[in-house]
Amino acid sequence: MDHLPKASPAFHHIEVPYIFDEACPYVYDNAGIGAWATFPERCGWSVSEMAADNFDFTRQNRNTLGHAASMLQAWLYFGMIQLVTALPVATKDYIRLNHHGQRIVTTEKLPEHLERYRQGLRSVSEKDRPGIIAGMDRMLKMWELCLSSCAGKNSPLPAEVVFSMMILFKTLIYAKLSVFPNSNEPAEAWYGTTREILDRQLQDTGCCRMDMYRLNQRLSSLAQYYISSLDLRKESRSHEKCTQTQCVALQIDEKTYKARHTSRGCTCAMEVVGQSELRTLVEQGSIPTMSFSNTSGLRMQDLNTQLGKPHGPYVAISHIWADGLGNPKKNAMPRCQLVLLQERVNAVCTSNEAVKSLQGMKSPNVPFWIDTLCVPAQECEEKRLAIASMALIYKEAEIVLVIDKELESIGSDSTVLEISVRIAMSSWWTRLWTLQEGAFAKELQFQLRGGAVSRQSLLRRDHRSDVDACTHYWSVSKAISEEALGMISDISRLIKSIDTDQGRYLLQSLNWRFASYPADETICLSILLKGGTEVEEIQKMPPSIRLKEFIKWQRFFPSVLLFVGRDTIGSLEEEGYRWAPKSLIGRYSDVTKYILKDPNDFHHRSRVADTAYADHQGFHVEYPGMTLDINKPFQVDPANPQILNFLNQDDGGWYDVLLAVAPDSSISWASLSPCLRPALIVPRPLSTAADDRALKGILVGIYKEQDGELFCHRRCEVRVRIHSFTLSEAAAAQFVTNRARARNRDITQKWCVG
Repeated sequence: MDHLPKASPAFHHIEVPYIFDEACPYVYDNAGIGAWATFPERCGWSVSEMAADNFDFTRQNRNTLGHAASMLQAWLYFGMIQLVTALPVATKDYIRLNHHGQRIVTTEKLPEHLERYRQGLRSVSEKDRPGIIAGMDRMLKMWELCLSSCAGKNSPLPAEVVFSMMILFKTLIYAKLSVFPNSNEPAEAWYGTTREILDRQLQDTGCCRMDMYRLNQRLSSLAQYYISSLDLRKESRSHEKCTQTQCVALQIDEKTYKARHTSRGCTCAMEVVGQSELRTLVEQGSIPTMSFSNTSGLRMQDLNTQLGKPHGPYVAISHIWADGLGNPKKNAMPRCQLVLLQERVNAVCTSNEAVKSLQGMKSPNVPFWIDTLCVPAQECEEKRLAIASMALIYKEAEIVLVIDKELESIGSDSTVLEISVRIAMSSWWTRLWTLQEGAFAKELQFQLRGGAVSRQSLLRRDHRSDVDACTHYWSVSKAISEEALGMISDISRLIKSIDTDQGRYLLQSLNWRFASYPADETICLSILLKGGTEVEEIQKMPPSIRLKEFIKWQRFFPSVLLFVGRDTIGSLEEEGYRWAPKSLIGRYSDVTKYILKDPNDFHHRSRVADTAYADHQGFHVEYPGMTLDINKPFQVDPANPQILNFLNQDDGGWYDVLLAVAPDSSISWASLSPCLRPALIVPRPLSTAADDRALKGILVGIYKEQDGELFCHRRCEVRVRIHSFTLSEAAAAQFVTNRARARNRDITQKWCVG
């Protein structure tokens, strides 16, 4: 693991044992790429036998489990280095003694090996590149299949060894991508208890449980491993009560909220904004900004944005209220915070050309906008107008400055890697309001200890100056940094895309975003995607109908939204909108797990990325499925009234469908049978599902067919499972007397789900 960067010299890499028995030595023999797959045979093992589910790795006591583990490590770890790089690997170069005198695996020389590999790839001609890439992808896929069959529950390999194989695999993938950036990037899989190893590391650093799951979805194992070397415990927030789906530490309660001073024990006065002047400026369509000095105090300035009139430059502040910079009761902030805020605003503007024009003014202070002071705190028409103008406010600002208490613990002279990962880890990244604030920014800067940095400046900085195990320009550090910084690009794509494409980025941008108050969701989404009068209108609506109205305005959404879990979210109840979840924000990690057969298969991936449109009739999508013919009386197991067995008349397959409802629910197949023509909609053809594995889908009732499109009502979620055997009609008749039957609908079937 020691080829990976770490945030602190005090951090100790996970030790990976080198499994070797002098009486039964297994060392990879570098027989060549073509001979990699047959290494076990050369050692007296059968690859085909090892692929069996319950393979006995002792081979009926002919060897020990240690011998089996030694052979597998030599093959799947050291052999993989040669398999991917086509360069011989000297096992002795990857072995050292720890302070207990035990032999462990070291990867200190791996960067040098990878640099030789990369230099060799650079000499490949454009004509030969497709063939080289295809060959490498085949080898990587072959290695994955071998590892998955040898790292199951009966595997003799210690979890740390399997984890080291995963880390090595991802490192080799990144090295390949550095030369062939458009080549395939296989999705990562976790084997056995390897995920628990990383989770323990992250918990020891003080990582929030929700962040652990969020980062697992967005960042690679390499990035997460680096995060485990950070010390997050020095932050004052307690994450003891946080869950996998929510960070409780960031939720606020207006009744108990207190504005925070810059230091404990500070009792400085609160600076209050005049309500009459503030409301007048907002009503006129101006942007009220503030500046502060110890001599003149808090001053409000009028930046008129009407009719395209020019206005002076200003900085917009983006912050999370959990840090104490808010005030739900009145437009006021502690004097100490205003002093610090003005200093930071002035500092970020020293290198900004547009703001340098202020240097000739009498006041050296650059005006700033912050919601705490510039949006009327009390409920009134002016507050609604100010919120409706927030898209314009953040678009017009010369700089949007992110202030997050967690980021202030990092020095501005820290490595690009640490800054990038800390930004991706920040609480600012999980709040819904900050999504549009960052997305609209001309220039987004993050306040650190000692100064602010922008994403652009991080990309320009030279990674060779970072403290890193690799001295070459390409490094794992650089790959992880770009991975983390790429998250910022995701939110900008949402704004820049046209209406029909916004749906492609919507779920990705909203995933793991939260708001303290559910009613804020549609307001934020309207600011982000609509703006202006729509934001004003939606604030006046009862919260119960806001999402439906937003759906009418937006129209285009990711088609995969049809399958997003409703177990904790729930669905809208109005006719034509039952396909939609009650909330578009939160945790959507279950989507790809059920939908993608192979995340690297372009066809399946593009289907997930499809957008579909919604209207008053429902959600218009294209997905495969089945129409069910239920002959009454049909047989249902009394012990499992929510499971229906049926025969597919097109492929002869035997299936069962489980209604995904609560155990105490009154919904059963018997209660649903009177519904109009029942049908199942699934995200991919059932023929691609693994035997005896459940595929997520939905049950619908068809009420009409028009121009090949099936119009239906959504009933509930289901889990569809195909069994590993097929039955003829005669055999099926013996199995179930009165049975349901089904007919396939292909991937181009059009559905309108209401």
